Amino acid sequence: MTTPAQFLPASLQERLRPQHGATLPAPRDAGAHVLYCMRTAYRSAANPSLETALRVANELRVPLLCLAVLEDSFPAALSRIGMRPTDRATAFRLEALRELQPEIAARGSVLLVHVERDGSRQAAAQSLAARARLVIVDEHFGIEP
Repeated sequence: MTTPAQFLPASLQERLRPQHGATLPAPRDAGAHVLYCMRTAYRSAANPSLETALRVANELRVPLLCLAVLEDSFPAALSRIGMRPTDRATAFRLEALRELQPEIAARGSVLLVHVERDGSRQAAAQSLAARARLVIVDEHFGIEP
C-alpha cells in the first residue's frame, strides 16, 4: 500500500492533507496499531478523521487506538496573556468523551484519555505514535485547506 488514500472514498480522500511534506506518508511496515489523535472532534458520527482511521486500521489489519488529550493548562506563551482552559470547557470535553467511549468501543476500538500537565506534555501521544503504523490527527477548527 502506498498511501491510505487509495482505499478511501472520494469524500474522505478530499479531506486528507499531509502534516509535513508534499505527499501523504505510507504506513510503516512495522507497528502495533493505527493511532487517531482526537483534538477537537469529540464525536463518532460525522467525523471524517475517525472514519479514515477506522478504514486504515481495518485495511492494515491492526487495531485502532483513539487518543484524546486534555490540557490542564495552555503553553506558557498563551498562559502569559491569560488564556487557559476553563473548568466549564473541560467539563464539556469530559462529558463528550464519556459519551464517546462506548460508541468507539462499539466500532471495535478503544478510547484513551490523557490529561497533559506541565512536565508530561505529549508523552502519551509520542509514545503511542512511536509504535504506530500510521498516525491520523484531526485539525483544529479554522484551519484553512
